[in-house]
Amino acid sequence: MWGLMINRSRDVVRMGAQWYAPGTEKSGFLEEGAPLAEIDEEVKAEKLNRLSKSVWSFSRALARHLTPPDEDEEQFQKDVRERLEPAQAEALIASDHRPNRAMYDIGCAINDLPMHFMRRNQMDLDVAHFEDISGGCERIFGTPVPLVYSRHTARYLTAYLLMLPLG
Repeated sequence: MWGLMINRSRDVVRMGAQWYAPGTEKSGFLEEGAPLAEIDEEVKAEKLNRLSKSVWSFSRALARHLTPPDEDEEQFQKDVRERLEPAQAEALIASDHRPNRAMYDIGCAINDLPMHFMRRNQMDLDVAHFEDISGGCERIFGTPVPLVYSRHTARYLTAYLLMLPLG
């Protein structure tokens, strides 16, 4: 699951950087003879930075969501406040389900990029995979270890420890 999330994260950021194209929002391409739209490199860097930080916030929020309540909260809040804009960080921290809030932030960052809607839809499909990953991780986290497995492990360890002095 985690490897799939890393691959999808890279894919979303790559598509955002590759498909950033002002002037192509309506038709998907530049009309013949139409002048190329000026790309303000500073605005582009700002929007792509927002996208990459939003993608980072999803993996960080999911990791926090899957850890015990008091284990990582302080570090999570510190990390989020350091990397995200104050309003986005506080909204993420205050959210009841932080991975969902992070996916919302990713969607907002994608919608802010100038690109054709078909390309935006393709990026949204990858964000939908984040939902599947989140659900899969929650399912694994919530599944108890069967008693038979834990007893078998305890018996094996007991036998091993009793045999150590003999070897």
